Amino acid sequence: MSGKGWGCLLLALGSVLLLLCAGMTAYRLNRALTYGRAIAVQMDQVQQYVTLNGTLVLSSAEGTANLQQALQAIRAEVAVIRRDLHPALEFCPLLGWVPKYGPTLEAVPALLDILEGSFESCAAFLDILHAAALQPGPADGPLAASARAIQTQPELLVRAAAAWSEVEAARASFDATALAPPLAAPLATFDELAVAVRAGLDIAAETPYLFGIDGPRTYLILAQSEDELRPTGGFITAAGYIVVADGRITEMEIGDSYALDDLSRYYPDPPEPLFEYMGAPQWLLRDANWSPDFAETAEIAAGLARIGTGRTVDGVIAMDQAAIRYILDAVGPVEVVTEQRTQTVTAGNFFDWMHQSWAPSPEEAQDRAWWTTRKTFVGDLASALRHKLESGGGVDTTGLLLAVVRALDEKHLLVYVRRQEIVDALAGLHWDGRVDQGGGDYLMVVEANVGFNKASPLLERRLEQRVDLAPDGSAQVEAIISYRHLSDAVIDWCDPSPRYDPAYADMMDRCYWNYLRLLVPASAELQSAPDMVVPAQNLTRRRPSRASVDVEYLGDTRQSWGKLVLLKPGEQLILRYEYRLPHVTRVGEDGVTRYELLLQKQPGLKGFPTTLIVTLPEGAALLRSLPAPAETSARALEFRFDLITDRRVSIEFVL
Repeated sequence: MSGKGWGCLLLALGSVLLLLCAGMTAYRLNRALTYGRAIAVQMDQVQQYVTLNGTLVLSSAEGTANLQQALQAIRAEVAVIRRDLHPALEFCPLLGWVPKYGPTLEAVPALLDILEGSFESCAAFLDILHAAALQPGPADGPLAASARAIQTQPELLVRAAAAWSEVEAARASFDATALAPPLAAPLATFDELAVAVRAGLDIAAETPYLFGIDGPRTYLILAQSEDELRPTGGFITAAGYIVVADGRITEMEIGDSYALDDLSRYYPDPPEPLFEYMGAPQWLLRDANWSPDFAETAEIAAGLARIGTGRTVDGVIAMDQAAIRYILDAVGPVEVVTEQRTQTVTAGNFFDWMHQSWAPSPEEAQDRAWWTTRKTFVGDLASALRHKLESGGGVDTTGLLLAVVRALDEKHLLVYVRRQEIVDALAGLHWDGRVDQGGGDYLMVVEANVGFNKASPLLERRLEQRVDLAPDGSAQVEAIISYRHLSDAVIDWCDPSPRYDPAYADMMDRCYWNYLRLLVPASAELQSAPDMVVPAQNLTRRRPSRASVDVEYLGDTRQSWGKLVLLKPGEQLILRYEYRLPHVTRVGEDGVTRYELLLQKQPGLKGFPTTLIVTLPEGAALLRSLPAPAETSARALEFRFDLITDRRVSIEFVL
């Protein structure tokens, strides 16, 4: 036989062998799917167990031991899959040529590594909870106990982190977009969770510090009222300090934010809009949150509070009323003891109770005595919540953790700690409240109620952004912000003077003085903006507002355009901004053009209905979009969502 004949024979035999291997692999993969379905059933059972016994699972030796046993059984099933697939796994990297399913077959070993590593990391974390449940010490909940366990047995967390590092390496070894479509959604969910897990591991390593296991920690607490919206959530209506030592609160005092001021001391000048539109002669704690970047606001608040109290802090925690309601929904009713009576406060009656507690009684005058005690209910509620949490009181720890996570995700709860490792971990979870400084397109709408009122909840808001992409990488952008004041109060003149009404709700039925800022890329070139001027008679200093926008640069990659606008009850207002972005798309080595946009939500807002319309360049072919658009028309992609959290949009196309 000629050399050419032998070559053809060997090629044929090799092809047959590869086809047999592919067939064997497919057969074994089918068997693996049977085990996979069994694992899914077991995981559902674990989830049901955790749901029914959340607090017990987290805090008792019996609960954690039961979870360890269940997880061990699941890992045994995974080991069977590994053993059964072992011969076929050797051939998977050679099967990329298989039509349609080649990339999926290639990725099977890595997918199995992800599965094993995830369960190994979970097992190590359960060992931490079990060690926490077994240790002697005060019964102060699973978080503080876990912090002590991490300090005394750091190797447990090291094992969890190492296992997760292997998971991350396995995930980085393949391109998810090339896999079979049924895997796309689970992997997209996994990728989102993977970032949170890594950041969670980093935060877990710092829990001994956060909970004061190795020494007391002092935190400044800021209670923000979204009824008077400010850049990081709301007017700082109450403030105080919490000291944590060995996992327990050893000191807590929260009251009127005014009480932390010492007006005999020197305070810095306020930001210019506060001076001009509110007449503020100095910068006091209650107005500390002028910057939309919470890290900057936290440092300013800590400094202003220190002027009045002399206390230094390890971190700053800010929360609004929505965060309190989420927590009340999780912990259940609390009995709030005041000087007058004891009342049951729930998530359902919280807002009404708060408004009634603030208002003077029918026989009480709005005098100095009332003014100095009008916010004592804040401290009373804080004490009631502390008592319930420390006494156990049937609190669902899992539900409480989920409520806190929700408040962090939606920016109703903001945390800043003066420790870089924690700063980085919070940033990984997008819980740091920072103004993002990344690349790509960007927009954040920031309001500041500067009118001495509580009108913010009665404003209906909508955002429409139109982005017209050009072939040269630039974009023409139009941002349209619409407001409608839902109050039916009849007001002839917007009185700017500070004053209190007898009923809290009456302070909502007022004109809305809104110092509005658009945060955009630093490279943005403003072409047109609203030229509204607020008349002198409607401003504290009796000087009209400027027709032009106030331009301010925030870091290296952001600028803001500030403008005072005024809205009477019942009125509507539409504000249009047009600007150009000289370089907003980028072309990769693969020839794919990518457009990425981050829409950041302002803390304090419950949501912000948003419509985004992106028009691709002439001749562009869309490859993919995350998320998928609600509608497509010719070259236009239309997205619709409510900004409850930050939203990212990523579009890929070729020209």
